This record gives sequence, C-alpha cells and structure tokens, in this order.
Amino acid sequence: RPPRSTQGVSSAASDVYKETGHRRGDTPSGPRLLEFALLFYPLCLLPVMQLVPILNVAAERFLYLASLAFVLAAGLAMDKLWALGKRPRQLAVAAALLFLALQATITVVRNPAWSSDEALSRATLRSHPRALTARLILIRTLRAQGRHEEARRILAAGLRLAPRFSPFLQLEHALRTGQPRSAP
Repeated sequence: RPPRSTQGVSSAASDVYKETGHRRGDTPSGPRLLEFALLFYPLCLLPVMQLVPILNVAAERFLYLASLAFVLAAGLAMDKLWALGKRPRQLAVAAALLFLALQATITVVRNPAWSSDEALSRATLRSHPRALTARLILIRTLRAQGRHEEARRILAAGLRLAPRFSPFLQLEHALRTGQPRSAP
C-alpha cells in the first residue's frame, strides 16, 4: 500500500482530472496537454525570474518542477512516434537513452563544484565572471578562512565590476580596517 500522503495527492489529482471532463480509462493527450506543458514551464519559473531580486548563486533546484513540462512534452512526442511503427519507436528509445546519457554525464562533471562554497563560487565565476553574489560568497569564505590577501584581490576585481555594490563596500572597509566579521 502507498503511504497516506501519496494516496491523498493521488486522490486529489484524480478528482481534478475527473472534474475536467475525463472518465476513468481516458488518457490525456494531444494539443490540450501540450498547451498545459507550454504554460506550466513559465508558470513554475515565475517566482524565480528575478522580478523581485533574490540572491542565489546556483539555483538549479528552481528547474526541478519546471522540468516536468519538458518531460510531458517529451512523453507526447514519444507517444506520437510510438504509434508510427517499429522503426520510429526504436529511434525514440535511442534518442531518450542518448538524452539520459548526456544528462548523466553533465551531472557527473558538475558534481565536484558542489563540494564546498568556495568550489561552487569559483565554478560559477569561471562561467559567469560578472556574478556578484558568487564573488561575494567567495570573498566571505576566503575571509572566514583567514585568506585575506586573496579575498582582497577578488574584492578589488568585484569593485571594478560594481563600484557601488554595498556588500563589496562593507567588505572593503572590513578588510582595510581589520574589522572582525562585522561586515556581511
């Protein structure tokens, strides 16, 4: 038996599905499902589109829910290919396996960046040198480790990018005066 929480979610999803005019045994498909997938993606991203700025260096987790739209669209494409015969089915399966292998490779390559705040900040700055939040986290990390000279060099580069960015100005003051950890 599935856990109670899963049963509740399944029951609610089933009720919504029935209320939209579907009967038991119906399979949603076609343009309506594709429309849903196309609307679902931006809707899931809306809270994190920086309309209200949020400070996140690596926010890959924001794509988890939105990626369901891609899975849904891929499922629709697979369904269409499946109906065309054996050869299209084989191609669809091969494409899906290739995609999964590619994603697994990207994951393995990216995993070391998550080993520490310093590693993640440096990886982010390599690919996005203007990422102020990544630079800020790296400076704070180096400062906490007592690596003040390196923190000063990275801070100087950050001040050239954003001379009025208040967290950089506060850190500059703290590093210049030797003020302990009162700056952000």
